[in-house]
Amino acid sequence: MSAARTGSRRVRTLARVAVGALGAVLVWVIAGLPVFVFPVEEKPAKADVVLVIGPVDPWRMRMADQLLDADVSDNLLVSAPTEGIPKIPECVDDGREDTAVHCEQPAPFTTRGEARYLAREMEENGWSTAIVITATPHIARTRMLMDRCVPDGVSVMGDEPGYDLTDWGFEYVYQTAAFAKAAVLQGC
Repeated sequence: MSAARTGSRRVRTLARVAVGALGAVLVWVIAGLPVFVFPVEEKPAKADVVLVIGPVDPWRMRMADQLLDADVSDNLLVSAPTEGIPKIPECVDDGREDTAVHCEQPAPFTTRGEARYLAREMEENGWSTAIVITATPHIARTRMLMDRCVPDGVSVMGDEPGYDLTDWGFEYVYQTAAFAKAAVLQGC
């Protein structure tokens, strides 16, 4: 076999591998659209509690404030570190006489830990409904983990805080890996 034919075969093989890899990425991106980019959101009129899961970004707190201002709930839970960072204003003094605010860093400080935290708080307070606020790419996985710990009454809402293409790329990789971890670690 000549060197030219061997080189040509290698080029064709590399081209097939590249086209296959590109096709796999394209399928992954398209399959991820309804999960990461356009997940189904529930927007209930009322809930016993609103939970803001970490990281506590200003836009997440704005969403919570809007829900509280619309009288959707009288209770706010914030999943945030309680030491070593600047205090979240709502955790120091929210200025709301009609809203109970409770801030805690769940252990572990993960979505699974936050689901356990919500389940515990709902049981201790006799709550049956909750709204969880997170980022749009995180809605589907948050819902899955919340459903494992609180089978009924949890709605998940989110927002996309101005992601660019790099942010979306990161979210696709991160959320895919996190879904794989959640699939392995069953239960609440």
